[in-house]
Amino acid sequence: MASASAESPNKDQSNNMTFNLIVMGATSVGKTSLINQFVQGKNKSPSTENTKDFYSCKITDGDLNVCVDILDTHGDLEFPQMMKLAIQTGDAFVLVYAVDDKTSFQRVCCIRDMVLKWKSKEKKNTIIVVVCNKMDLDVPNRSPPKEVAETVVERDWGQSHMEITTRDKDAVDKVFKEVIQRHIWACGGSAASGQRKMTSPVEMIHKLRRRLTLRRLKPSS
Repeated sequence: MASASAESPNKDQSNNMTFNLIVMGATSVGKTSLINQFVQGKNKSPSTENTKDFYSCKITDGDLNVCVDILDTHGDLEFPQMMKLAIQTGDAFVLVYAVDDKTSFQRVCCIRDMVLKWKSKEKKNTIIVVVCNKMDLDVPNRSPPKEVAETVVERDWGQSHMEITTRDKDAVDKVFKEVIQRHIWACGGSAASGQRKMTSPVEMIHKLRRRLTLRRLKPSS
């Protein structure tokens, strides 16, 4: 699979497939670093002023051009409306937890339950990849242990579990390759079956975020 490039989709739609990928997880587990490493080859998160929440890139897989729209849900999961909208607009999900945060795997479990709840009609085909980040840290007695996390994700959920550090570009690329290839398989390898008419989540989420921000800042009577 070729490296990601932040460019506009090819005008020839015959071999193009587009899908929305939502990256979710607790705060400070490395969601933005994961996306930046994949799209831009940079591990560090951008400054607050330059933080993006939406990325678009094109991946070449054989003769198929896969246009991936990636949503970074930083700061939005505190709002149930934002979480629901992000999930409903997603075609696939990367759920991230950190090896040094004992509660972040529990958060992943809760988000996974919400994904199944709000995508109930598609739950049998819902693509989820769970990522354990910050494996470059020396964390004794990690919780949950690797064996427990893998059993829950792979055996009980039937999904993929991967351990990485966002410092490793190859490991990050493998995460997104796993998601993209599973999406292609789910669509039968056909660009036509992978296309669907749907409004990009960006504008909808930005509008909802603005409404929620205004509501939060509005002085109480």
